[in-house]
Amino acid sequence: MDRIKFLLLNPTSPLRRATPDAGPRSPRVFRFCMLSSLYVAASAPSYVETRIVDEDVEPIDFQAEADIIGISFMTYNAPRAYEIAERFRAERGKTVILGGYHPSLMPEEAIQHADSVCVGDAEPSLPRMMEDFAAGHLKPFYRSELIPLSGLPRPRRDLLRAQDYAPLDAIQATRGCGRRCSFCSVAAFHRSRLRVRPVAEVIDELRSLGRNILFMDDSLTGDHEYAKGLLAAMIPLGKTWFSQAGIDITEDGELLRLASRSGCRGLFVGFESLAEASLRRWRKSTNIGKDYREAVRRLHQAGIAVYAGFVFGGDDDT
Repeated sequence: MDRIKFLLLNPTSPLRRATPDAGPRSPRVFRFCMLSSLYVAASAPSYVETRIVDEDVEPIDFQAEADIIGISFMTYNAPRAYEIAERFRAERGKTVILGGYHPSLMPEEAIQHADSVCVGDAEPSLPRMMEDFAAGHLKPFYRSELIPLSGLPRPRRDLLRAQDYAPLDAIQATRGCGRRCSFCSVAAFHRSRLRVRPVAEVIDELRSLGRNILFMDDSLTGDHEYAKGLLAAMIPLGKTWFSQAGIDITEDGELLRLASRSGCRGLFVGFESLAEASLRRWRKSTNIGKDYREAVRRLHQAGIAVYAGFVFGGDDDT
């Protein structure tokens, strides 16, 4: 089969966008969502030559040589993604495929700006999309079920220039979340399911990475027993790591100790609201009745910094 040149784009806000004149807005970008694109690239068949362009660090060349354009994005970047898609289609006659959170949750909207939309996990769909593209029979939608996470291909970290990014290696041990919070795109995308990778596979990948680790998981400690097994296995590796976790990590002393001993130095914690009525309306059951000050105190005692997340504008907020 002839080689296919696949240009995978990650649009970003104009506040941070690299331009041909100014270059990157900052010398070391903390990019929170690139890992998904590295998994997309890893799932491409061997005859596909993938190049990734991240607008945080490199401007998009609309004259680039490519057979098919892929754009991965979340809702806040949808207008920019559609602008890029329309330019490649109108000016270059290129085939454009869209994927990521926003196209998966709004596929009928997304297809108005593209030739095909990947709905859900890319690993099972991208090979079929490439085969159909090569055969001239690309379908408008490719939908995948929630795949098991054992045996995932290693993310194509070689496709990024490490010097452009903060000195952290990103990894995922889990995908999704078992909660049903009504405001959360993670719950919607993953159908309120938490999927886990085999601990041995995560540890093996961690051994190949540097000391500073960012777990991209939305709910790394969502399954306490799984998390305990993973963190215990991490202790001998001597890593320093950061991630997201629910407030309930502070109610499990063993889990909190293992997080600290395995090198956790910071967690994003979704507190969401100080109004209990808002928490109930949003089905954020894990936070109802919790003492936030005490939770933060316990995390700090364990040597873990807190990045607090809040949702403003609920009907019950004062």
